[in-house]
Parts: sequence; structure tokens; C-alpha cells
Amino acid sequence: MEKQKNGIGELLKYEHFNLKIGADAAGMEHFLEAHGQHIQKGLDTLSVEAPGFCLDFKTTFTPGRGAVQSLSCALAGKVYTVTLGDMTPEDWRAFADKLTARKRTMAAKTAVDKHIEKTLRQQRVASEKARLAYEESGDPQIVIGFIKRSPSGAAIKETWVSEAIQNWKRDDREDLFKQAFEPRRGERSKPNTRALENMMFENRIDNHRKAGKTLEGACIAEAQRTGGGNLTGDKLFKKLTALKNKYHRARRIEPEITIEETPESYIESAFPAKIEVLGHAYFGRWQIKHPKNK
Repeated sequence: MEKQKNGIGELLKYEHFNLKIGADAAGMEHFLEAHGQHIQKGLDTLSVEAPGFCLDFKTTFTPGRGAVQSLSCALAGKVYTVTLGDMTPEDWRAFADKLTARKRTMAAKTAVDKHIEKTLRQQRVASEKARLAYEESGDPQIVIGFIKRSPSGAAIKETWVSEAIQNWKRDDREDLFKQAFEPRRGERSKPNTRALENMMFENRIDNHRKAGKTLEGACIAEAQRTGGGNLTGDKLFKKLTALKNKYHRARRIEPEITIEETPESYIESAFPAKIEVLGHAYFGRWQIKHPKNK
């Protein structure tokens, strides 16, 4: 790869940098594959050029390690190093200092920024795991399960999911569409629905306990609410044991968080979620938008 020369003095006037490198046919084939996997995010742009062709990667440059004048950047999850050989030591020091200072500023991320990055990373890992399993087996239930586990519409935006759905459409597999997007009549075992119901159950038990009841007393009140007030003996014992176990399981429920990226913001969704307003609890899907920093 050959770096096109740019005046370093001109570059230092800007906060964002565009570096152009050349590639032969084999190199361009490699970068084409990386371009399809790369997440276009960063302060700078690396342009890879070949005769009649150019690929742009949004990324962020940082000074390379060691005494060699070089820049490091991440493309498709891998770190690349570009050597710069046309700067004086003074110019390089000034440029490296500017990039280092900018890196320190970027490192001061808010808790929300870190949370968004972590959630997006977890979503990508889950999607990649499901994709590999589907490619190996071809089992449509893997796609259906991935769609149903996602509490937002983000799942169908995954390329491999979209392609699978198109195949169902081509093959007239209406049965698979129904499994993925339509709940069965009377279906109460759907994980998201069950988790929401258990969260509401836990809240009722907690309210009884806040009012002074023991856990057993709270479970008795719940049994009466659901028509089990006439139970006695072993039947009552079994009912209360089941309710206590259900309560302990419900306490371990955590909302599933997903984040969907739009051009203007990140949309964070949580389900099942509980929100308390003026002493009243509301259950369902919680959603908030985080505008992107321009």
C-alpha cells in the first residue's frame, strides 16, 4: 500500500482527518470484504483507492506504537497500521500529540455512552452466534427463536435474518411466518409474556410485604386473589410452596436491553420493565432516545 502525500501543516488545522492509501487487486479484494463487515463509525476517514475504485472507512486514527511514524485504526474489528514516511520528526511529534490529546478526550465517555457500546456489542455477539448456527444447520427455528427473543424490531434488520425471511417468502412458507410473528391462540408460555407476568406478580407480593405481611401471608393473599382461598391441608401447602418458588424466580428477572441505531439517535428499549410514578407501578416496554453527539 502506498500513502498519498498530504501536507501535515494543513492537516493540523482540522479535527478530522482523511488518509488515502493505494491498494493492488489482491489488497482491494481484502478491503472489499472488510468493508462489508465494518461499522462506519469514527472521527476520521481511511480511503482505500485502486484505479477507478475507492472505499471509504469511517474510523479513528491514533498514533502507532514505537518510534516509527505510523497510524493505527480499527477496520471491521481488526487493527491496521499505516506507516507514514514523509514527515519531519517535528511534524510527526505535533501530529501525534494532537491525536493523543483527542484520544484522551474521547476516553472520557459518559455512562450512557459505555452502556450503549456494551449493549450493541452484546447484540452483535448474539446475532453472530445465531447466524453461525443457522448457516451450519439451516434450521428455520434458529431464525424464529432469534426473532422471538428480541424485544424490538431490530432482529429483522439483521442481514442474515432478512435473507432467511425472503427465502420463506419465495418458498411460500407461511407456516414459518406465523411461528415467527404471530402468537398462537392462548399462548401464555411465550418467554417475554411470562417474564412480564412474573414481574407483575413479584410487585404484588412486595406490596403485601411492605404492608406488613410475611412472605407466606403475601402468598396466601395472592392465592385468594386467584381463586385458591378455599384450599386447605396439603393442597394449600403445595400452592403456597409453588407461589414462594415463583416469587424467588421472579426476583431474578432482569429486563432485556436492546439498542437500535438511527442516523439521529440510539433508541434504547427494555422489556419487561417496571416504572414507578407517584407510587403507582407501570409495566411493559420502556424506551428512550439518546441523541447522537454531532
